[in-house]
Amino acid sequence: MANSFSNVYVEAVERFYTRLADDQMDWQRFMRIRADEATSLKMHQIRTGGSSAFASWTGGATTATDFTGVAASAATPVAYRKRMEIDYYDAEDNPEALVQGALRMANEMRYHMSGLAWSALAGVFTTSHPVISSKYVVDSFTSPVTQSNKGSTALSEATLNAARLAVREYKNHDGDQIGGMNHLLVVPAELEATAKELVRSSLSGADNQTNTLAAGGDSGIAGVLVAPRLSDANDWFLVDQTPGNEFAHFWLRSAPIFNIAQDPTDKHFSLHASYRAVVAYPPECDTCIYGASVS
Repeated sequence: MANSFSNVYVEAVERFYTRLADDQMDWQRFMRIRADEATSLKMHQIRTGGSSAFASWTGGATTATDFTGVAASAATPVAYRKRMEIDYYDAEDNPEALVQGALRMANEMRYHMSGLAWSALAGVFTTSHPVISSKYVVDSFTSPVTQSNKGSTALSEATLNAARLAVREYKNHDGDQIGGMNHLLVVPAELEATAKELVRSSLSGADNQTNTLAAGGDSGIAGVLVAPRLSDANDWFLVDQTPGNEFAHFWLRSAPIFNIAQDPTDKHFSLHASYRAVVAYPPECDTCIYGASVS
């Protein structure tokens, strides 16, 4: 029985991983993806048949020693597991059912990853800074340097200019000038038209004058990213896209794994998909993002 589906097994597993990687998820434009060495090796394993042992994951709190350059900040890995059953006779009549099941599970994993990643941006106003006591990731700071990465006014040409000036004057925690020049404007769907007019239009505002914020050139604005997952209709962000300056890290503790187990007793196939990840902020996350919390 198992041999008759061997080719379908391989195709389903390959399509699962291809679907996960076939296009870049939007949050990857400003978050760093990290993976344990052992996790990276698991990424390309094809596991078919047999039983699953995913219940062995503890999902407990990680320790500070687990991070390199990223404060643990009581980060707890999120364990994701999904299981789908397909009747053996349905698969025999339509072998494509296994492939379609694999694609559906890949899509659901992508949605879950996106939700976890976007929570890092949505939480910057309420998540404690990893190393600066009594401060949030986006806040006004007096130590180790005096500066603010937080605004409170609606998106406009004037406020975007003010934010651009702020990020260009950022200093790291040693007091050295950073001068960020590669920031992405991230907005909820409700601000899409405003953001694109400010950054992409050749003319701007009621005065119809030349728009100095047009993406590219020396504006320091790399483009606009519309994020429907942002629940607040008024908040907006500038996030640094420079490699190494990401404000948050998506750390895969256990990379995506997909397998198909055939149960000859119950006459069905079990499809299993899983991964485990932590989203954490590096010690100098405050120098990599500007956020406007607009009431």
